[in-house]
Amino acid sequence: MGLKYLILAWVALTGHALAATVVSPNFIVTAPTQDFANKVSVAAEYWRKESSRRWVGVELPNWPAKTTITVSGIAKRTGLTRFNRVGTRLENRRVDVGGKEDEILDIIIPHEMTHLVTADYFKVPVPYWAFEGMATSTEHDEKREKLNATFLKMLRDKNAISLGELLFVTSFPTINNVPTLDGRRYYAESHSLTQYLVSLHGRKHFITFLLDATNGEWDEAFKLHYGFEDLTQMQDAWIKWVLEQENNSVE
Repeated sequence: MGLKYLILAWVALTGHALAATVVSPNFIVTAPTQDFANKVSVAAEYWRKESSRRWVGVELPNWPAKTTITVSGIAKRTGLTRFNRVGTRLENRRVDVGGKEDEILDIIIPHEMTHLVTADYFKVPVPYWAFEGMATSTEHDEKREKLNATFLKMLRDKNAISLGELLFVTSFPTINNVPTLDGRRYYAESHSLTQYLVSLHGRKHFITFLLDATNGEWDEAFKLHYGFEDLTQMQDAWIKWVLEQENNSVE
C-alpha cells in the first residue's frame, strides 16, 4: 500500500493527518500530536506507579516488554485494555483510548492503568466486578460521585443488578458483540461494592480477599475476611452503608 493511501487511512480512522510516538520506560504512546503523546506518556507512567502503590502496596518493577497506547482523534470517550495471558504472564499489552484531552488524562488513563497493574499482579483473571471497581476508584471525584448517584438511583428504582449476577460475571457479557448488561449500571454497582469492602478493612485486605475468592467461593471468602455469614447478610450491610453515606452527605 502506498504512502498516500496509508495517510488517507489514518485520517479516516482518527481525523488527523499526522501522528507522533513517544517511548517511556513502560509505554510506547502514539497520539495525534507530539505534545499530547508526551502528556499521555507522563500520565501513564504516573498512574502505573500510583495504582501499584494503592492496590499492590509497592511499586511494580518495569515491565519486560512495553505496553502500546494508541490515542485516536475520535471525540467519543473510549478506553480499552487488551492483553494475552500466557500462564501467569501478560503479553502483547495494548491500550486504545479516545475522547477529549482532559478526559483521557483524568479519567481514561487512570482507569486503564489500574486494569494493567491489577491484571499483572493477580496472575489469574481478576473477578470482573472488582476489576472494574478498582479501576473506577482511581478516577476523579466528579466521575466517582456520578457512579455513586447512579447506584443510589438503582436502589431507589429497585433495578440493581442481582448480587449473584454481579459476582459471577467473568467478563462483560455480550451476544454478537452487543452488551447484555447496562455498562453504566454495572460500573456503578461494581464501584460501590468495591468502595464498601475497602472501607471496612482497607485495600490490602481487599486484595487478599480477592485472591482467596478467585475460585468463585464467595460465601466462604466473605465469611473468612469480612465475617458475613452469607451473601444476603453482606448485601444488607452494604446497602445500609450506601444509604448512610447518602444521609451523611446531605446533613
